[in-house]
Amino acid sequence: DYLAVPHAPSLNLSDTSFTIEVWFLKESLNPADNSGLVSKFAGNGPNENGWGLITGAEQAGKPVMAFSVKVADKGPGSPVGSATLALKKWTHVAVTRDHLSGTTNIWLNGDLYATGKPPAPPKTANALHFGVWRPPPTQYWWHGQLDEVRISSKIRYTQKFNPPLLTIADKDTLALWHLNEGTGEVAHDSSGNGHDGKLLGASWFGNGPECELAAL
Repeated sequence: DYLAVPHAPSLNLSDTSFTIEVWFLKESLNPADNSGLVSKFAGNGPNENGWGLITGAEQAGKPVMAFSVKVADKGPGSPVGSATLALKKWTHVAVTRDHLSGTTNIWLNGDLYATGKPPAPPKTANALHFGVWRPPPTQYWWHGQLDEVRISSKIRYTQKFNPPLLTIADKDTLALWHLNEGTGEVAHDSSGNGHDGKLLGASWFGNGPECELAAL
């Protein structure tokens, strides 16, 4: 069960600095899967192309977070880090990337946990997905809940910060999903840029970090 946002050129992040952020609660651990929170992956094996904020294999008995980039004609992807995650606990994660230097940072609950220099996310026509790494049939589902997903065309965090419970849209916001609709199949983009998503089997709940979230 997941949410799909149709492709739009503005959601390709190849030519800009960016921040991707989301609140999440991971319900269960499946270390064999690379479960996707927010991703723009498609394909499989050597044909896989795109980027994703994912959890992967265990570290010290806990899941780990990574930002993975894969370019089909340039070999395997480059995950950035391995910060361990707590289960059944609301956590804020943000990924920032500097377009000029390539430096990519993962922030958990306002603290810097990992840094690296993966390739720039490739330009693709893939849809954007929440709650799955790749669309069916090669999915890798996210088991948990998501809230307050924002993608920005700037680096919002450069030092320790207090994660915002409710994110807002400004001139640098490419897309913002509060995921607080509660009913229906549409997750509305509050940025004004029209990137509405459709829930495909996902359920609405009301007990997120600010009591407005979607469970996937």
